[in-house]
Amino acid sequence: MKFLILSSLLVSTSAFAQSIDVKAFKTLLTQKQAILEKATPGMSKKVVTTAKVEDCQYSQTAIQTILRIEGEKMIVHSKESLTLVPSSACINAGYENYEETVVFYVARPTLSADLEALDASAASIKSLVKAGEQVTMQMDVKETDEDGNTSIEALTFKYDLTRPSFSNLILTEGEGFKTVVTDEKDVDLNTVDLRNVTFCANDDEDSSDCVQGDFSDILF
Repeated sequence: MKFLILSSLLVSTSAFAQSIDVKAFKTLLTQKQAILEKATPGMSKKVVTTAKVEDCQYSQTAIQTILRIEGEKMIVHSKESLTLVPSSACINAGYENYEETVVFYVARPTLSADLEALDASAASIKSLVKAGEQVTMQMDVKETDEDGNTSIEALTFKYDLTRPSFSNLILTEGEGFKTVVTDEKDVDLNTVDLRNVTFCANDDEDSSDCVQGDFSDILF
């Protein structure tokens, strides 16, 4: 009996998942426009990446909260930490555990931006599978290293269309890394400490102009 029930569940789950094309995915996004474009101060998410670089394994966590909406942009607060799995590989590479708080600008989510991003990557998409309110996208992305050598990396992206664009990319996975996004309880902005943070022009601290200081006036 248990085997029959399990078989029934497997068949049901398999039937529920269906392949779709880019046009159908764009239609789904358009139907969810009100949800996708939702962005309010205090909205939060947790981003956890586990990865392995040159035999050094680590976990990187970021708790990100929308602080303010400014027209087509948002200011996001990100409390970040890096935790290494102790090993000689990490020590030899010079990696260290750290914690820091970063504030940065990002574009306010819009349906048009989501559709443009999808169009831009359409040629690299290998498959799209819809299961309930989730869509899994498989892509082959061309990578070029510092020496000019190219390779193809297979990537998986999973979207939860019940969530706003701010947090609906719930899984990103490739060779050697995995990023999972979960919703967090909305934050009371009165509890956010901005007295000693790094403020960057965008969310890529390595390529962005950043200034450290007291930015408490952001909330007023």
